[in-house]
Amino acid sequence: MGYIMDAGKKEMSISQIEKEQLQLWRTDRMLWQYREIQNLKAELRRIRQEVRSAGFGQSRQMSMIESISNVVVGFGVSLLANITVLPLFGYSPGLADATFIGIIFTAISLVRSYLMRRLFNWIGVKYALASKERFGTSSSRW
Repeated sequence: MGYIMDAGKKEMSISQIEKEQLQLWRTDRMLWQYREIQNLKAELRRIRQEVRSAGFGQSRQMSMIESISNVVVGFGVSLLANITVLPLFGYSPGLADATFIGIIFTAISLVRSYLMRRLFNWIGVKYALASKERFGTSSSRW
């Protein structure tokens, strides 16, 4: 087995040197991969911001505001419907019962509306990103 003197220090075998070089290479590779991932994340954030600023997306906060507004109006409609429609089917809820029923369906509607909005927003952003990648710019079909 060959040995190399390291500038007057202890002798190192060639296999030890190879192990250290391999470890250094792995460390460099991991650092490169980490930097590459960070660059890709930054690029994705930049593209998402670009897509949103072009009017293709909607922030989570705006999705929530829209959903709440939609549901508040829906609650009023539900309350009126519970009071007017349910008696036609033999149910005569009082105002408290109609309100409670409306609150339950309103909560369900809020969750459904928000999730559907986020789903369609995700589909739209995904489509815009795919168009940008394919054609070099976002699609004009928006």
